Amino acid sequence: MSEERKDSLSLEQQKAIDKQQKQFDEIHTIMLKMKAIAFKATDESLTDEERQSLQDEMDSLKEKLDARYQSMLKNDEE
Repeated sequence: MSEERKDSLSLEQQKAIDKQQKQFDEIHTIMLKMKAIAFKATDESLTDEERQSLQDEMDSLKEKLDARYQSMLKNDEE
């Protein structure tokens, strides 16, 4: 295998690793936000409306998390 071919493969592999790392970072950020919301939800002084708002935000983050995960699975199949 030529050096040029090896360098090309290494570059492609690095790009794939970088892409996966970015996806993991995005998932980590979403999970940190979910953790913060869960902590806020433990406040006994929250109104029903405030709790619903937190639940809506959590539901939105769950959808984003699922989308990122599905994207990762799709990329692994390619």
